[in-house]
Amino acid sequence: MFVLNETVKNLPPSGIRKFFDLVISAGPDVISLGVGEPDFPAPWHIRESVIFALEKGFTSYSENGGLLELREEISKKIYKQTKKKYCPKSEILVTNGVSEGVDLALRSILNPNDIVLVPDPGYVMYKPLVQLAGGKCEYYDPTNIFDIKVNKNTKALVLNFPGNPIGNIFTKKELEFLADLVKKNNLIVISDEIYSYLSFVEKHISFIEIADMFERTLLFDGLSKSHSMTGFRIGWVCGPKELIGALTKIHQYAALCAPTPSQVGAIEAIRRGENEAKLMKQKFDQRRKFCIKKLEEIGIPFHFPKGAFYIFVNISGSKMDDVTFCEKLLKEQNLAIVPGSAFGTKGKGYVRMTYAESTKNLELALERLSKFWKKLNI
Repeated sequence: MFVLNETVKNLPPSGIRKFFDLVISAGPDVISLGVGEPDFPAPWHIRESVIFALEKGFTSYSENGGLLELREEISKKIYKQTKKKYCPKSEILVTNGVSEGVDLALRSILNPNDIVLVPDPGYVMYKPLVQLAGGKCEYYDPTNIFDIKVNKNTKALVLNFPGNPIGNIFTKKELEFLADLVKKNNLIVISDEIYSYLSFVEKHISFIEIADMFERTLLFDGLSKSHSMTGFRIGWVCGPKELIGALTKIHQYAALCAPTPSQVGAIEAIRRGENEAKLMKQKFDQRRKFCIKKLEEIGIPFHFPKGAFYIFVNISGSKMDDVTFCEKLLKEQNLAIVPGSAFGTKGKGYVRMTYAESTKNLELALERLSKFWKKLNI
């Protein structure tokens, strides 16, 4: 038998992927509202730019940090949004999606037993990546950030807003409270803002826009959600030169660079993809409002989603745990959604559904959920 790394050995599989092993064998009639991925293909002119790059033989490695042309476009994009300027050569790293960037960040900053504050409920990658980097997690409720506790071993704070799975955003008052906490305790901020474009209720405020946070923050973003480019695996992390240099050291050994053709597509998306992104955002907002209306009619409580493309639904009234609820819903109604416990202990009694699906499928899905809920006689 092989002797595995103890941390890896004890690491549970992703709660999302584990559940969807069941979906694969469930049959063609299943409607899945589980995977957080836009149902639109990437806009044609973006795909065409990649095809053209391949035809020209643009298949070599890029610099470790990414194509300088892309980093320049990222710098301009962020400046346009926040009036904050990153140096393309030394303060921006192009990664294989935000996930790789967060992994690099945690491995770069954590020493054994350093503590990272992680949202609960929160996205499934944060806790495992902290553990793999040798750190420890402590948790905070993203709907009540004023209760966050910090101790002498706390090294970093993970923010994700608009948030997955609850679709939360932070007000300026909340961000300023967090900034004060960061300054008082000398924390490094890992600000995952991959859904920044999909803020529906009010304009997104980046954490780097808050006073004194530009120098303390690693900012993560990309085009996966805003431009429907999940499979391109392009994200980026921006921050102080010293930190980006540390991330790049690991990146050059573990990945070398992000896929070069995808980087070409990202340049095209930033330069000329705004119109399509706006149209997709409008569609997502229409679907968000439709789902809210239907859930209210069914009578199931939920976290009101202000951004991203998820709704966190409270099924505690069913008297079933969230895993059993999802298994029965899949078996009886061919509807797949994700147990809330996949997103942390405070996700128990909830399920996550995405509205990044066609209106037709959403209508069918909510009809099936309504039938299932009514059958429970709640």
